[in-house]
Amino acid sequence: MKVLHITTSPKGGAGIAALRLHHALRAQGVASAFLSKTLSIDFNGKEVTDNFFKYQRPGFFQKVRNKLLPNRQQKLHSAVARALAGFTHEGYSLPWSVYATEQHPWVHEADVINLHWISGMVNYSTFFSSIDIPLVWTLHDMNPFKGLFHYEGDAVRTAEAVGTINQQIKNEKEQAIQTLKKAALVSPSQWLLEKAKQHTVAHHFQFKKCIPNSIDLDRFYPMEVTAATKQFSISDENPVLLYVSDSSTSLRKGRELLQKALERVTTLCSLVVIGKTPITVENEKVVVHSLGFVEQGDALVSLYCSADALLLPSLEDNLPNVMLEAFACGTPVISFNNGGMAEHVQNRSTGILVKELSDAAFAEAIERFFAERDVYARQTIRAYAEANFSEAKQALKYIEMYHQLIAQ
Repeated sequence: MKVLHITTSPKGGAGIAALRLHHALRAQGVASAFLSKTLSIDFNGKEVTDNFFKYQRPGFFQKVRNKLLPNRQQKLHSAVARALAGFTHEGYSLPWSVYATEQHPWVHEADVINLHWISGMVNYSTFFSSIDIPLVWTLHDMNPFKGLFHYEGDAVRTAEAVGTINQQIKNEKEQAIQTLKKAALVSPSQWLLEKAKQHTVAHHFQFKKCIPNSIDLDRFYPMEVTAATKQFSISDENPVLLYVSDSSTSLRKGRELLQKALERVTTLCSLVVIGKTPITVENEKVVVHSLGFVEQGDALVSLYCSADALLLPSLEDNLPNVMLEAFACGTPVISFNNGGMAEHVQNRSTGILVKELSDAAFAEAIERFFAERDVYARQTIRAYAEANFSEAKQALKYIEMYHQLIAQ
């Protein structure tokens, strides 16, 4: 069985999760290939140079034509940009692409296609109608059924500005998807799967299943933390909190709320921040260590292990990779009681779920964690990761579903 994974990029949450699934399937003997704009791995597991997605600059006459006689897609793109001017949002995606991905030779070689995050990679109107083999779509956000946006918050905040256009895009997506002959919808969290089921686009998929993402348990594991604390000059005399920073413009990641929560903390502690965007906390009790980008290697693992807890203040999220990485390292997670976090963060076991969406409630949870941190055993959290997020478990569930879909 040859399985082709298609995703826009091997980076970011969706790209990393897709690549992990690809490797998990290969470990089970499946001829899995991986196709993205910047990384192509063939069915033999070999990384190859692929010029299919090589960018070609438009010529002078094409530029003039686009400016004087824009097509429908260009007009809609401009209309969306104008309507969203002044709004803070994580981003939006239109169901078009300059690439005819359905013509890639690996698409014709595959027995099953597994889509992931495909913004700018797949042209809906031509891709789906051309696929006559089983297709699985792994959801990494709400975009396949939300129209322009990737999460609910952005859609709600901008509803008045782009309501008509958004509905138009949703309809266009569904018309394309309903041409699929054999298809399954997979969500890493039950939360996102239930959100998808509320939309008619989900009716066009014969199977709808929740299969959690996996984590490389050999790469992420509990380890001695002395090296990390010395390398980054982090004091372990006081509690250490870890925050993996995302884009400062992403409201759903809860960055602003976290800052306010940390300014309420009264216990002396260290905050380790990983990511390109540093965080400022106006509280002398919180000593901030902004480390910038850290590669996914031993240094990153040691930072997870050096932390007493990972802070995950997302207001909406599917199944964050950082949560799985923390669990694999035996590190508890403090998060709000929503999304995929609510399905795996267990109070006094794998972390603390904060019921109220407020900075005061999150600050109170941090203080509560400090008071009871001896309750959390790294071995228990690691065992939970092994039981729920192993590559073998994920791969076998996907393989079973692939076979069910083929047999339809």
